[in-house]
Amino acid sequence: MRLTLIPMTLVTWWSPAAARMAGYRGKRARKILHTTVVAIGIIATACRDASAPLSATVRGPSVAASQANTITWSRGNVAWQESVNVGTTVAPNWVPAGVRGDGRNRSGLPAAPFNEYQGDYCGVRAFIYDGRGESGNLDFDPDTYYNAASMWPACGAARTMAFYLAGPGAAPTIVGPHVIVTALWTLAPGEVRLQPQTFGMQLVTCQLQFNASYTGASNVRVTRLPDLAGPVRQWRVESQGNHRAACLTPQANGKYIDTGTRYYLPFSATIVQVTFPSPSYP
Repeated sequence: MRLTLIPMTLVTWWSPAAARMAGYRGKRARKILHTTVVAIGIIATACRDASAPLSATVRGPSVAASQANTITWSRGNVAWQESVNVGTTVAPNWVPAGVRGDGRNRSGLPAAPFNEYQGDYCGVRAFIYDGRGESGNLDFDPDTYYNAASMWPACGAARTMAFYLAGPGAAPTIVGPHVIVTALWTLAPGEVRLQPQTFGMQLVTCQLQFNASYTGASNVRVTRLPDLAGPVRQWRVESQGNHRAACLTPQANGKYIDTGTRYYLPFSATIVQVTFPSPSYP
C-alpha cells in the first residue's frame, strides 16, 4: 500500500510517537473511513497506507542517497515459504503454501532467496517496534514506499504477494496486503504463542482473519527461534490447526462482517531482525 503526504505545513505536527500509536487500527480505519485519515494529515486512497510514520525519513531507492535514516526501529527481513508441513514432525505432510511471495528476493530480482522482503528495499515497509514501552509489533507492507518514478530500475514492479484462495491449482489473487504480527518482539527465546493474524486486503477481496474466535478458522503460531550471531532475533509465523482464515468484508459504518467463507491457506514465514542502522537498497 502507498501513501501521499499533504504539504509540510500540515505534517509538521505529526510525530513518530503518534504514528506508532495509530498502529494497525489506523490503517483499518483508513480503509473504511477516509475522513479519519484526512484528519491526521494524510491524503489516502485505496492503495495508500495511513499507518506510515510521517516524520520519518525513509532510506531506500525511493529517496535521495543523501537523506539520513532517522528511525531507529529494527527492520524485518520476511521470507515466505513455497510449501508448508501441515502434518507433524513424525508424519510430515508437505503441501503448497496458500500464501506466497512474488518469487523475488529483497532487491526485486527473480533469484534466491525467493519470496524475500526487507524494510527499506524496493519500497517495502517492515518495521519492528522494538523501542522501550512500544508494542513489539512487526508492521509489514510490501509496497508502501514504492514509487515507480523514483525507484531503482533493478527493483522492477511494486512488490506483491499471492493468495491462492481457490486452491494451489487456480490463479492466485495478487495484492499488497498490510500485515501486522502483534507483539513479536515480546516473545522470550523459545517461546511459542498462538494468536490471531490479519491480512489486510479487504479492498481487493476481503480481510483475512486467522482467528479462532470465528467458527471454522484457526489462530496462527508464532515462535521465537534461536538468535543468530549479533545477536539478531528471528521468528517463525505459520498457520496451524485447520489452516483456515475467515473472510470479513467492511461495511459503511466501519465494522466488519463475517461472510461465512473460510479459506484454506497454509503458510509459513521466517522473520529476521535487521538491526539499526539498517542497510537499504542499493
